[in-house]
Amino acid sequence: MIGRRIGAVAIIAGLALAACGGDDDDSASSSSVQTADAKAEVDTTLLGDSWTGNGAYTIVKACKAYNADDDFTVYAARITAPGLEDGQTLFWRQGGRTAGEGLLVGDTVTRQFSVWGADARAGSPADEQVNDARESAEGQAVIACAEG
Repeated sequence: MIGRRIGAVAIIAGLALAACGGDDDDSASSSSVQTADAKAEVDTTLLGDSWTGNGAYTIVKACKAYNADDDFTVYAARITAPGLEDGQTLFWRQGGRTAGEGLLVGDTVTRQFSVWGADARAGSPADEQVNDARESAEGQAVIACAEG
């Protein structure tokens, strides 16, 4: 009888962990990555007039994800442009949920801009935040989405 109870408890615990995904799973769920509105937000707010590359760019695919724990949104976009015929993936990190809200720092082929102004350069705290966001589960998920 005790053996059956232990077995039942183990099965229930296993099902609960499977449903929750486990506590130490740090991957972003595919449902947290969105493509709806991401392309328009990249084209207007994040890239748009900030583009400093040669010629015009074309967005192949754009994705975004929100990190609720640290309150930031990450964007990735795969673009083509003259000299980038094979494409390039750009990445942005911003504070908050809405495009243009809070800290906003673009990739190196765009003009970098943020509430920190000139501090948004390589090695700055803004640059470190972007790199940390790129390594987060959400950052890795949007990069994979844009490149997929």
